[in-house]
Amino acid sequence: MHTYVINRGSEFDERVVKAAHVVTEGQFVDFHDGSGLVLRLRAADVHSVERETS
Repeated sequence: MHTYVINRGSEFDERVVKAAHVVTEGQFVDFHDGSGLVLRLRAADVHSVERETS
């Protein structure tokens, strides 16, 4: 499981999520947790995704 920061530095839209992997699919960016749970965001709303390093 990795930690991802979405839209780092955005005053209103920065999010931190934990996911096993990230998939870009058409108009969506999906964050999969490895057990079937998926956070789906519209690609138009995702300006950056950064994987945190430990």
